[in-house]
Amino acid sequence: MPRVKTLVTRLKEATEQPDQANHFPDVANDNYYHAYTQFESWLKRNVHNNVNQVAMMIDGGYLTDHGPGHIKTVIQRASDLLGTTEPYPLGPYEIFMLLTAIQVHDAGHIIGGRTGHEQNTQPLLKHLDVDRTEQVYIGRIARAHGGKLPDGDKDTIEKGLPIKDTFNSVSFRPRFLASLLRFADELADDRTRSARYVHEQGILPTSSEVYHAYAEALYSVDVYSEKQEIELSFELPAAKVDTPSTKGKKDEEGNEIIDNVYLLDEIFNRTYKMYQECVYCMRFFPAELQIKTITVKINVVDDDTRSPIHEPIGYQLKERGYPQFLATTIEGMCGPDIMFEGTIINGAILKQRIQRRFTSSTPTT
Repeated sequence: MPRVKTLVTRLKEATEQPDQANHFPDVANDNYYHAYTQFESWLKRNVHNNVNQVAMMIDGGYLTDHGPGHIKTVIQRASDLLGTTEPYPLGPYEIFMLLTAIQVHDAGHIIGGRTGHEQNTQPLLKHLDVDRTEQVYIGRIARAHGGKLPDGDKDTIEKGLPIKDTFNSVSFRPRFLASLLRFADELADDRTRSARYVHEQGILPTSSEVYHAYAEALYSVDVYSEKQEIELSFELPAAKVDTPSTKGKKDEEGNEIIDNVYLLDEIFNRTYKMYQECVYCMRFFPAELQIKTITVKINVVDDDTRSPIHEPIGYQLKERGYPQFLATTIEGMCGPDIMFEGTIINGAILKQRIQRRFTSSTPTT
């Protein structure tokens, strides 16, 4: 798949145009590319290279890469999802907001570890040379890439952000930007994130092993916008067929327990989750950028020669058959929308409401 022009290049080009002032707010900063690169440099020096270490100090375990390499991959995945469509799907100011949100989306680990890291971006954004209102909005977009709302709902985009907003007469689409970040991040968990040598030496903490095994196995992610498809290519070595990886998780009391998980099963689980994220994020993508299918190819290979030792395993994640929903009625799906005075309306209740109104409005003699 040919490389597309990255978001960083597009932002630089936009700020070099004679009419660039028409595309950016004219307060606080007259060159948003400069503001972005200065912020990126500050994060590299002070935050990104330390995220993994601080998170490990707080939480234990051994994270896959959350540093500059991961940020670069997320930017590339977002650029791939946007493709080469002209006119370009994002305006220059939206590119700036997306890039800065990508820069901080995982940086909150450095403040409080993994738990709630999405919520810890705002203090870092004080170092971005733009208006305070812009800093807050970028933080909101970054936070929507994961986590949960206070009520436990994972719908952080639709319930947390508006479809469209403006700052100083320049419009942007928060939900679209957040969904781009969220799905690009989901696609960025590839071989470049694994601690390969540490993994090979068998010295990873047991709670983290399977996450590095999965990342190491995913060697190619290709976005084909014209086919509305993403292709994932995995390499499953024989050693991971014979021996399961270890994986930490929390029990109901919050205590860590260690599971043994075959890598193939982890690939199945993670790609299913990826498709869930795809379906969710596509709600906020324009029609011309929709992804409908995730194609998965898994090559089972010899540890040394990398030659095949089993037939390839392949499958496609896409809509199939008649749609099924968790909510099976309008009341279950749209209850809050059809609620009046605390009661979900139906035919009988509507009749009662009309009768009460008619009775109360009938003059007495």
